[in-house]
Amino acid sequence: MKMVSVIIPARDEANTIGSLIPKIKGSLSGLPHEIIVVDGWSKDDTVAIAQSSGAIVVSHERDLGKGAAMKTGVENARGDILAFIDSDGANDPRDIPSVIAPIVRGEADFVIGSRALAPC
Repeated sequence: MKMVSVIIPARDEANTIGSLIPKIKGSLSGLPHEIIVVDGWSKDDTVAIAQSSGAIVVSHERDLGKGAAMKTGVENARGDILAFIDSDGANDPRDIPSVIAPIVRGEADFVIGSRALAPC
């Protein structure tokens, strides 16, 4: 079974990260997975909350932006499938299984989710 690495770029998301991580774990409960939070130099408790919620945390020493956080997440991921989700709760973690399903089934190598389009 393929392992899923969920990568969460985050900066100052102490208000949302603690509820997001358990939701991700719940949505992937039937799949091997890891959750990687890439901290972009948060000034709040984002790192401590993410760690206590069971995520792997990688921190940048300064704010390098979301693109750099995504790259760092990829570099630290061990999974066969990589999924990115925003740390602010704008995405529903329950959508992750349906987004990655074509990859799990071997029907696609790459899938992009869109909030603007109706589900397929």
